[in-house]
Amino acid sequence: MQEEHRQAIQNNFSSLVEQTDLDTIVSSLYEKNVFSEAMIEPYKDRSKEERYRKRQLYRDIERRGPKAFQALIDTLTEIGKWDLVRALQPNSALHPYRPFIPIRPPQKDPSPGCGWESLMKNVTLGNVTMSHRTREASRMPCLSHSTMIGLPRAALEN
Repeated sequence: MQEEHRQAIQNNFSSLVEQTDLDTIVSSLYEKNVFSEAMIEPYKDRSKEERYRKRQLYRDIERRGPKAFQALIDTLTEIGKWDLVRALQPNSALHPYRPFIPIRPPQKDPSPGCGWESLMKNVTLGNVTMSHRTREASRMPCLSHSTMIGLPRAALEN
């Protein structure tokens, strides 16, 4: 294993131990030929604390050769541990790119009211529907969004 990969595991050791499922990681690394069947037996030993077995797993991965790190990354990717993949390989393309999509500010509504009404058109929360009609905005008292949650639809329309 390359020194930079070993260092990445050591720098993220506690996160790896805390956030991974031992059986899943061991099974996947066995399937990827990082460990032989005999080598995975100590990780199955329930007489030892799971945290101890996880620590031993990651120490052993550091000694398993140049392909072990990539197998670990692949395993973490397969089980959806994106934070750990990013921590181990900050510049990796192995995790999905989530582009920043800015939210457009609400357009100015020329009708009178509190200003939030244009955002709240026909919003359904559970069995309560909140709706707004701009021509009724002047008759409706200005209620905060938190006040309106849970009001029956009839109360909003009167």
